Amino acid sequence: MTNPVSPTGTATTTADGRRPGTVEAAFWLYLIAPVVGLILAIVGIGAATNAGNAAAAKAGVSTAAVSGLIVASIVLNVVLLVAVIVIDLFFRRGANWARIVMTVLGVLSFFAGGFLTFVISLVAIILSWLPASNAWFRSVRGTAAPRTV
Repeated sequence: MTNPVSPTGTATTTADGRRPGTVEAAFWLYLIAPVVGLILAIVGIGAATNAGNAAAAKAGVSTAAVSGLIVASIVLNVVLLVAVIVIDLFFRRGANWARIVMTVLGVLSFFAGGFLTFVISLVAIILSWLPASNAWFRSVRGTAAPRTV
């Protein structure tokens, strides 16, 4: 397998044809961020339940509605986690659309995921757009060979 060279003359893959470390590290960080967010959400269930029950009591709503919302929130988080994993696998295979989607989701984690997940995502975003990553995504886009995960 040849080692494609970017216009700047730098190799787009490692010597043995694998993806650069920046892409590999971004892949793992993109995977870790939503898992951390889900863990933090599960840890916060107790506080959310207490606050929700207090608000429900004041509003005259049953606590079953609060429990239903919490369960729905956990289910939604798990579904989103699975979607992120699937998109992240495409990212790792070199799909540029997945890199764009993961970037958007990483930025949105600032609003929805909390500070820790945003910082993890921010590092992944930076890594996925560094010159070595850009060159690799360009080289993968130009090949018809199957991509390995």
